Amino acid sequence: MADPRDRNYNSDMPRPKHIPQAPKADTPHPQAVPRQQTANPVSGDHRNPTPARQQQTTPRREQPHIPQKISDADKTIVLNRQDYGAYDLRTDSPEGQYHPHAGQQSRTAYEETERRQAPPQRRTQQGSNTHRRASQGSSRSANETPHQNPEARQSRKPKATPKKRRRRAGCLTRILLSALSFAVLVFALYSFLALKCINKLDFVDSGTRIATSKTVLSEPYVTNVLLIGSDSRDDTRGRSDSMILLSINKKTDKIFLTSLMRDMYVDIPGRDKNKINAAYSFGGPELLMDTIQENLGVKIDDYIEISFVSFASIVDAVGGVEITVSDAEAQAINQILQDEVNGILGDARNADLLSQGGKYILNGKQALCYSRIRHVGNADFQRTERQREVLTQLVTSLKNSGAAGMKRLMSSALPQIRTNMTKGELYQLSLRMPFLLNYEMTQIQIPADGTYTDDRNTNAGWALVVDLDANRELLKEQVFAAE
Repeated sequence: MADPRDRNYNSDMPRPKHIPQAPKADTPHPQAVPRQQTANPVSGDHRNPTPARQQQTTPRREQPHIPQKISDADKTIVLNRQDYGAYDLRTDSPEGQYHPHAGQQSRTAYEETERRQAPPQRRTQQGSNTHRRASQGSSRSANETPHQNPEARQSRKPKATPKKRRRRAGCLTRILLSALSFAVLVFALYSFLALKCINKLDFVDSGTRIATSKTVLSEPYVTNVLLIGSDSRDDTRGRSDSMILLSINKKTDKIFLTSLMRDMYVDIPGRDKNKINAAYSFGGPELLMDTIQENLGVKIDDYIEISFVSFASIVDAVGGVEITVSDAEAQAINQILQDEVNGILGDARNADLLSQGGKYILNGKQALCYSRIRHVGNADFQRTERQREVLTQLVTSLKNSGAAGMKRLMSSALPQIRTNMTKGELYQLSLRMPFLLNYEMTQIQIPADGTYTDDRNTNAGWALVVDLDANRELLKEQVFAAE
């Protein structure tokens, strides 16, 4: 008889016709397929069944097994897979021999044989059903929309429970509160530093102002502050060395630096005609603001006065300014250092001299001398251009200096700055400072090219006779533009 474990085993080989009954008739396995053989009632021979039993077909495997009682007369043998595994099929006897401990190998061989002999569609009934259900589900998914397919609705991600939603909302609330707390802390720290800086300034009350009868340019979205660079070297008031009108336009997000030529021949309120910088020596910042307002028609209420020492301290506080100087400008810087600035600041005569022209990070003294060069290039016109360049680079250095530069600025430079602005006005301006540093900066020169003539026969000597109407129109179009 062929052994199912043999490599040459073929399922078509003849099966044993008779298998003796097992000593123990246990309850058949639930998954087993019942197989019955009926003995010949005359001879009792199992090997010669009746013709009726020969024509009987094998029961369907999927039918549930129902244990039956076997009578002695019938001598029917009911075997399941577990009972069959107790017989050793390796014997040559057609009836086989029973071995109670034949083991799992015989049982496995029997299962393999049954699997091979079963029809293909019945080998794995459960797998076929699973495949059929999957095919039906895929066809429904292809033909139905998600809201029509119950299985698709069940496969969706379940909605969050109220507890999860409350937890998520609580997490978002904590994040928002943390961000708000951090913003408040930063604002409080910035406000503290700003007020500390403001308290270090030298505040003065505005003197008597002279009312003008002319129409002045004034818009609520434009703030004008006059920057005055004083050349006074002691407590006496000298002439203003530089005058720059700082205008902030909130609508166009621009900052205008308008340089006023100090040799302009203008009317000074309450005095005769003279150069515009003479107004500062006659009546201080208040008379200078009145003179500009009278001639150019620009309303100015606030000023900031910066001396030689304070200007040099501001530049040093932000780490210097990057300027490219020519050989002639480098020589002029050295001359001013030796003749004026080093002596005023108490330094050695040959301190901080430049060897030649090139790109430098100028310190406070060198930047001051660069701003005061007058006899190189186009005289006073190029001088005001250098002053605007230094202010522009000063703003850039202030952006990059960070907290350390702000600390140096508070301790050294600010106490030497004088202003008539109130603490409230300066605090509001300081709150806008982070945004103002990102504004576009535009430089203007007054008088503009083509709007002035030279006159050497004035009562003040050589001066610039200016077309005031043309320059007033220029300021109106640029500084006071609404868009």
